[in-house]
Amino acid sequence: MTPGPNVVNGLWGVFPVERGCKVSNVHVHWLSVFVAILALRPGLSSATLMAGLHTTSGPVDAPRNIAAPDQQPTFRTSNIWLSARVAHGDALEHGRSYRLYDEPQAIVVILTITHQSLEPATADQQVFAKLLRSAMKDDDDKPIATETDGTFWQSTERGRVQLDPHEPLRIVSGHGIEWELRFRRADGQRFATGRHVVDLSLVGPLRTLRLGDGSTPGARSSETSLAIHLGHPRSAGERSRMHELAAHEAVRERRFEDAAAAAQKAIDANPSNTNAYLVLGGASLQLNKCREAAVALEKVLQRARIGGRAVLPYELLAQAYVCSGDEKNARRVLRLQGIPKARLDAEIAHLRELVSRRRTQKPR
Repeated sequence: MTPGPNVVNGLWGVFPVERGCKVSNVHVHWLSVFVAILALRPGLSSATLMAGLHTTSGPVDAPRNIAAPDQQPTFRTSNIWLSARVAHGDALEHGRSYRLYDEPQAIVVILTITHQSLEPATADQQVFAKLLRSAMKDDDDKPIATETDGTFWQSTERGRVQLDPHEPLRIVSGHGIEWELRFRRADGQRFATGRHVVDLSLVGPLRTLRLGDGSTPGARSSETSLAIHLGHPRSAGERSRMHELAAHEAVRERRFEDAAAAAQKAIDANPSNTNAYLVLGGASLQLNKCREAAVALEKVLQRARIGGRAVLPYELLAQAYVCSGDEKNARRVLRLQGIPKARLDAEIAHLRELVSRRRTQKPR
């Protein structure tokens, strides 16, 4: 199926979006999780890069004071883009603000670096990592000494693959890198309830990137600041959201049993959490628990149609019905989606193929 202007691609399939539906930053956050992991496939290889422990105790230096290579690079393009998010965090309406429903031992920030060019930009991993400048402060603007280590991941046709420590960083259009940075308090304590601010500067690291002719691609931005609000859930809704976020992260890592369990906890805490039913249905389908998937996704469909909101998982639900041997209901769902009657047989055949292919894969 080719997505039109009112659909969203995701891990579970193609979802039409209701016209006129207002999509908040929070909705964009959980939708982006599905979009980001669409390309994941089983059997990924992995290795760990430790970017080296370093301790910071003050705010990020102003750009003019940041350590950089002795020789200033020659900038030829400005196609490097940087974005950041907090893993397991609930994106708040205010830009670059997140909520973590915990007092964690570690805070994980994921930096995504992309290059909008078919010409690759490359760098040495170790050199790139050592030039990072970071700092954290609490709600009273007092610096917190932290230790930081990280891992690099590459986007490929096979999905998201963790890089070998000796591989060079290679960033090209459609195949960016993710840098997972883990911050821990230097005193070994957990991060306490309250607001924390993480300042990050990649001025130095980005200047180590090189194009084929030795020049450096310029970056549209090289610094960012994230506000992170820590604390245990204060309501059933927050408990539900906490478990839902855990389910999303499990899906990203293809831990579908864990995803289904976390989604069920989210539903138990708040039965009106439609997004949790969507994750439960998708994870159950990946585990070949087809009837459970159909029940969960039918609830999503009916609630969305009644409320006229958000995402309608037609194709995913039709696949769950085909998987459970109920092709009559699969045809009903496809007709609701707007598939012409003349195309139903072809669509059902396609769904049978998807189901057969999944059953040959070992669920996790």
